[in-house]
Amino acid sequence: MRAPCTLLRFSVIHLTRAVSGSYFLLRESMLDSVLKARDKWMKPGGSMYPSHARILMAPMRGHTGRKKQDDLADAVEGWSEFCEVTGAKFGVDMGALSTAFKAEQTQYYLQTSLWSDISPSQLLGPPVVLASYDLNAITVEDITRPTCSFEMVLEGVGSGVGVDALCGWFDVDFRGSGANPASSPVTLDTAPDEQGATHWGQQVFYLHPPQPAEADDVLAGSLELVRKTENHRLLTVHMQLRHGRRVGGELQLGPARMEHFSIE
Repeated sequence: MRAPCTLLRFSVIHLTRAVSGSYFLLRESMLDSVLKARDKWMKPGGSMYPSHARILMAPMRGHTGRKKQDDLADAVEGWSEFCEVTGAKFGVDMGALSTAFKAEQTQYYLQTSLWSDISPSQLLGPPVVLASYDLNAITVEDITRPTCSFEMVLEGVGSGVGVDALCGWFDVDFRGSGANPASSPVTLDTAPDEQGATHWGQQVFYLHPPQPAEADDVLAGSLELVRKTENHRLLTVHMQLRHGRRVGGELQLGPARMEHFSIE
């Protein structure tokens, strides 16, 4: 049997890994276990470590999205050639599966977010906070289907550049609670860094096609994170995006575009 101090140290280590061990913070639903352990074991006046967490996102430039479109075209062409061969050589018509195949490949290549190591020089504006959580107080229901609205100011956009993707990451704070604050607060940050990515990297959501924009424009929208029914450890992200421009101090928004992504 573990000694009490050893057991406590073991528990803190594993709770920390669970909170900060998921890409985009909420993938894998590991935070659920942390909150249940908190409700069962934390005494009044205690503190969670990590104690606070945020999900952030920023616009970015990148060429991987164009490569993914080329990969999709190659996959569809390869399937077409496969259908021709099976038909000519074996008399088997595989064409009935073509629509389903293209839909599957489109989701894989164009609608699945990518783990990436992004350089800060790729960002086209400051990040916005999509969600902020006090881990001392939130419930599982608070993170089951979170939604948010945002406005991103585009600073690094030049003529003909536009926004290729949205880059998401998270950070967690070790600062205790109001009743029991940490004496030396610490932040674990997984933002783009010139020194290279942490284990968690960033999640990149490529836009197809890229969003045309100019400097000082705004990308406004809303985001919803939904757990997949077939595997609640994985996520579906629904985004509504609208390009905007300030005219006479008033933000004028264009039509909405809907984007849907998987976080596998």
